[in-house]
Amino acid sequence: MIRRVTLRHTPPALPLAEDVLGPQGNRLVRAGQVLDADTAKRLAALGVQEVPLADPRLADLPEPDPVSAQVMAEAYQALGALRDALRGPSRALPAAALAGAQHAARELERDLMHRPPRVVHCRIRYPGEDYLIPHAVFTAVLSMAVGYRLELAARLPDIGLGALLSDLGLWLLPPEMLAQTATLSPEQREAVRRHPAESFRLLKDHPLSAFAKAIVFQHHERLDGSGYPRGASGKDIHPYAQLVGLCDAYAALIADRPYRSRVMPHEALEWVLSTSGFEFGHELVQAFTQVVPPYPVGTFVRLSGGEEGVVAAVDQYLSRPRVRLLRDAAGQELDPWREIDLSELGHQSVLIAAVLPD
Repeated sequence: MIRRVTLRHTPPALPLAEDVLGPQGNRLVRAGQVLDADTAKRLAALGVQEVPLADPRLADLPEPDPVSAQVMAEAYQALGALRDALRGPSRALPAAALAGAQHAARELERDLMHRPPRVVHCRIRYPGEDYLIPHAVFTAVLSMAVGYRLELAARLPDIGLGALLSDLGLWLLPPEMLAQTATLSPEQREAVRRHPAESFRLLKDHPLSAFAKAIVFQHHERLDGSGYPRGASGKDIHPYAQLVGLCDAYAALIADRPYRSRVMPHEALEWVLSTSGFEFGHELVQAFTQVVPPYPVGTFVRLSGGEEGVVAAVDQYLSRPRVRLLRDAAGQELDPWREIDLSELGHQSVLIAAVLPD
C-alpha cells in the first residue's frame, strides 16, 4: 500500500509514490523524488495537505480503499460539475450535471458491491482545494457500506445519491466563508444551518427518488430534536437520512477543516458510541461500529509494551487488529519486522496504547 502522510508533522524522508498535484491538477513534484523538509514546507504552503510516500515496509499491504481510484475520480468530477454550475451565473442545476451525479452513485455502488465490504478503511483525500467534494464521496461510500450491513442493498444507489447531493446548498455560500479559520458569526452559522433546505430547494423539481430528497433535507436532523433545519425528532426523520447523517458527521470529524485539526478514527468512533439512543438510533450505531474499525489499516500505533508498528489487517475483531511491528520497545528498527495478531490467544494483554502521527 501507499503510505499517505499529512504535512502537519515533519514527514519521513521517503520517495514519493505518485506525482503530487496542485489544485488545478498541475504537477508540483514528480514521483520518485525523496521528500525532504524543505519540499514538504513548500507543498504545505501551496495548500497540499497530504502526500503519498513509498514506504518499503508497507509495500506488500493491500490498499484499503473499498472502491477503485478511477471510480472515485469520476465521482469527484461529477460533483465538480455540480459545484461549477451552482457558482456560475445561473446558480441552478442543469439536468446533465445531475445525471452525472446519478451515474456516479450507481458506479460507486457497483464497485463497492463487487466485493461487499465487511470493513471500511478509506480516508478522505483532497485532490484539490474543495473539501466538500471528497467529503461527499467518502460519506456516500461509507453510507452505502453501513446500509449494506443494515440489509438495505436494494436502496444503496438512492442512499449514495442522497449523500453525494446533501451539501449542494453550501456551494451557494461564499467560498471564502467556507474556508475561513475564524469562528462563524451568528448570521453565517444560520446560513450554514439553512443549507439542507437550500439543497432540497435546488432538487425538488428534478425527477430524483423521494428517498434521495429525504436524505438531502433531513441528514442534519437528530432523534432528540437537536438538529436542523426544522428540529425534527424521532420517527419524523427518515431512517436513510439518519444513516447518512451519522456517516456525514463521522466523515467531518476525521478530516482536517480550516478551523480545526482532524480527530483520529478511534476518537471519532467514541463519539459515535456516545450518540446511541440520543442523536442516532441504537441499531444504526451498532451497524456502524461493525463496519468502521477504530484503527484502520495503515494506522501507526504504539503498543502497551512500547513497541511501535502499523496496522496491517483488521479481521473478525475490529478493535484487535494485526499489527506489523517496526520498532522494538527501545526504539530500534526491527529488521526483519514481524507481525502479531492482537485477536489471537496469547496476546490478550497487549493493548494499543497510542496512535502515532502518520
